[in-house]
Amino acid sequence: MPATTTSDPGTSVRTEPLRVRLLEPAEVQPAEDLLHKAFAPYVRRLGRVLRPQTFAHILDAVTERRVYGAFSEAELIGVAIIRELERGWYLDQIGVDPSLQGAGLGRAFLRALEAEAQSAGVETIALNTAEMMTHLLKFYHAEGFREVRRGPPDHDFDAHTRVYFEKKL
Repeated sequence: MPATTTSDPGTSVRTEPLRVRLLEPAEVQPAEDLLHKAFAPYVRRLGRVLRPQTFAHILDAVTERRVYGAFSEAELIGVAIIRELERGWYLDQIGVDPSLQGAGLGRAFLRALEAEAQSAGVETIALNTAEMMTHLLKFYHAEGFREVRRGPPDHDFDAHTRVYFEKKL
């Protein structure tokens, strides 16, 4: 379990750094399990349920060295799947263990991914989220992402408008 300190009841602050690294094939199932837990509430709010094959692409993405894990000690607490674009990375999915959300782990993980991207010479990171997820819109704005457009999703699972973001590194 990650080390935290509590300053006010119900508020925890991270006190140790995350280790972020590319995942290995043996870590595919824990990564898939974590993403299922992390995305289930998001997908429910969109009026859908996660399909069993939702994260079936993880093995290929791990093999292609596009899946990062965030670790606290030996525990996998976050997963991010990227796609390389001409000038940068597209963050297909990022999730943190729901039992640990609210402790700054998502922010720490995103910043660690940005550092990885910069060291790889990446110029930008792009991503999208559903417009109705106002807490995520605020989060990405606060992390320096700028909105580049709004529009339909690039899939047929739901029709909720997506907000597309980009951040120059």
